[in-house]
Amino acid sequence: MKTEYINLANYNRGGGIYVFHGGKQKNDLPVSNDCYMAAYIAHGSGMLKIGNDNISVSENDVFLVRPYAEYRFMPEDGLRRIDIYFCFFTFDIISDAYRNFNRQFGEFADFCDADNKPYLHAVDTDVKEIRDIYIRMIDEYMSALPGSNEILKGYLLTVITKILRNTRSRDFKRIYSKDRTVDETIRYINHHMYSKVSLNSIASHMHLSPSFICRRFKQYTGLTTSQFINFLRVNKIKDILQNTDKPVKAVPEMFNCNVEYLKKVFKRETGMTMQEYWEKYNYKNLG
Repeated sequence: MKTEYINLANYNRGGGIYVFHGGKQKNDLPVSNDCYMAAYIAHGSGMLKIGNDNISVSENDVFLVRPYAEYRFMPEDGLRRIDIYFCFFTFDIISDAYRNFNRQFGEFADFCDADNKPYLHAVDTDVKEIRDIYIRMIDEYMSALPGSNEILKGYLLTVITKILRNTRSRDFKRIYSKDRTVDETIRYINHHMYSKVSLNSIASHMHLSPSFICRRFKQYTGLTTSQFINFLRVNKIKDILQNTDKPVKAVPEMFNCNVEYLKKVFKRETGMTMQEYWEKYNYKNLG
């Protein structure tokens, strides 16, 4: 398979940094950059192939990638694309902080060693600190206002610092419940939130009967799996409408389920249409 090469000089405005919100589809080519990259999984789940590793990725995962590493993001089966916030940057952008990063974070020194893996993997905090910085970075880059590049440099150093902190404290197997069956059910639903997830698909994955999972889940959460799936999707839609600039009409289409049904569920749970919710709560409308 051919490889797509990204030359940063062809994209940035001379400041050594390029930020954008993009999507990766299953048939997209592998990519290699002539610069560093920090990538944030914004919406969806799937796989990252990089070097000899195949990494399962989901929302709020974030990766720091060395120049010339070949990588390929792919959405999981059933999803059209996986949305990613990308930041490409030259070494000059981080040169002043490079020594401090090496001194304070052993993970960064290992990352810079060409004999080690060409990436660092972290998970955002529960309050989405890194995600929110990416959104501001994209807004700032698109504004092209005087001084934007200096602001972007400051944002980027903050993002890298938080990535390095969270490679130490990350827990890719977070516990949601004291019951193992319920915990695994919630993991599965979280990972397949955008797909056609159902009680039967959960039961098939876990090799348990649907009735057993249903009873256990209701006992520990007070909800059926269907109610929990709707709850999770509505909360995700609210988060997207509040904190991103994604067009409202494109939001329900991100989910591989009946769009009209999803709109009805959202209206029932919030008392508002998605457009009304966006108009009231989107961060750009609160100023």
